[in-house]
Amino acid sequence: MTANEDSLFETLLDQWKRQKCLIAAVFILIVSVFGSLIVTLPSLYRSSTTILFGEGNIATSMVKSGAGNELEMRLGVIQQAVLSRSQLQEIITKFDLYSPWRGKASPELLIERMRKDIKIQKRTSTQPQWGQNSTYAITITYQGWDADVVAAVTNDLADRFRSENERIRISQASNTAAFIRQELEAARNEFINQELRINAFRNDHIGKLPEQQQMNLATLERLNADLRLNRERQLQMLKERSVLVASDSSSVDISGPLRLQKLKAELANLRTSYKETYPGILRLKNEIHSLSIELGIDPDASYIDKNEANAIDKTDLELNTLRQEERRLNDTIQATMRRIESAPKIDQQLKQFAYDYEIAKERYLSLQKKHQEAQLAESLEAEQNQQIRVVDAAIPAAFPAAPNKAALLLITLIVGLAVAGNAAFMSDQADRSFHSTASIRQFTNVPLLASINTIPARVDHIEASARNSVAAVSFLAVVVILSVVAYEAGKGAQNLVWILAG
Repeated sequence: MTANEDSLFETLLDQWKRQKCLIAAVFILIVSVFGSLIVTLPSLYRSSTTILFGEGNIATSMVKSGAGNELEMRLGVIQQAVLSRSQLQEIITKFDLYSPWRGKASPELLIERMRKDIKIQKRTSTQPQWGQNSTYAITITYQGWDADVVAAVTNDLADRFRSENERIRISQASNTAAFIRQELEAARNEFINQELRINAFRNDHIGKLPEQQQMNLATLERLNADLRLNRERQLQMLKERSVLVASDSSSVDISGPLRLQKLKAELANLRTSYKETYPGILRLKNEIHSLSIELGIDPDASYIDKNEANAIDKTDLELNTLRQEERRLNDTIQATMRRIESAPKIDQQLKQFAYDYEIAKERYLSLQKKHQEAQLAESLEAEQNQQIRVVDAAIPAAFPAAPNKAALLLITLIVGLAVAGNAAFMSDQADRSFHSTASIRQFTNVPLLASINTIPARVDHIEASARNSVAAVSFLAVVVILSVVAYEAGKGAQNLVWILAG
């Protein structure tokens, strides 16, 4: 060893000799007080259980309905339900938890304390893949002061998770079926209304529908052909009538009456085509009236014999019939033309109705399928219970989770030594007296001739012994008192244990 190391060692040894009582006292005080506190700290036990949640194999493979909701969302709902105030209060009452705080703290504080004592960790065990379902593993941990009670509470929480999961799945399937049932009824009514609407539109537009367009064109062509034939027949009948009138004129010598009869025939012919106010009809009426007065005969009298009159009447009658038929054909052609012209608009409206009808039909059929699947899911959910499984049931812990008394005692010893050493150092620094010849030589350059040790008297020795005894007894009394106080305080230091447990 070097001279400096020898000097340091001698200095420390000298300090130990002077301050050994202080070091021992401080060390004993710290170790006794904190050791008593640590030894009596209550033990905090933890128990855990692991639950596997998976989507039901039967329901998810056979049914694609609301029963197969996302598992993660359902787990969040289950956790909120289990950690609700009512359920936690029921667990506290059932297992008589936190009894020392029942009269001191409000129920809300106890429930909040229990929520802190419960730890729930969720992790995905398997990711959903083709042909597989997602699975979640949940670890429920509860901490308390009695190992058996802690294990029982943990298992009770697992049971509540399982029952709540079953209740939510059945409720979801039932609510989904009821909701789809209502939607199905509304879709069915809409489908029926659309069907009635399109049928009523078709009935109101019979003859104008797109599928009747070809028939209308064929009808129009036929009517035009009939109109041509009618007009050709009228021309033929007019020629025949002209021949009859001409033959009547050549066979009778009396020109006046024949002319009167001819005028009357022309008047009858014009009346079949024009109204009474037509200028030609008015002119013929005037001529007939003037000629009748001139001949002195009745204007309504006819000079033609009976057979000739019958032939002309038949011709006129057929002409009238042909003209009426012509008017009917013209009206029918105009109506057919209107139907053909309105067909594109009718077609557009019908397509819109058909589009709405197909949408209503598709929605109705889709909801009908979903309703069947929802009914199947509802029946399966009531029977299916294998989607949740407890992997590891909670058992009473063999060793407390907190506090780690061995580690705390070791820390106490280290802290006691450090504090005692620091106290000795500070006491030595506060003492300004010389304790050795070396310290005197370091202080002054004056030569030191000799050192004489203290020669105590017997009386001084007795007094010093008495003072030391009183101090030792007093110190021991203080140590015992503080240790007892720490011992009693440690028994109820649950809050300290919770802090140490994190």
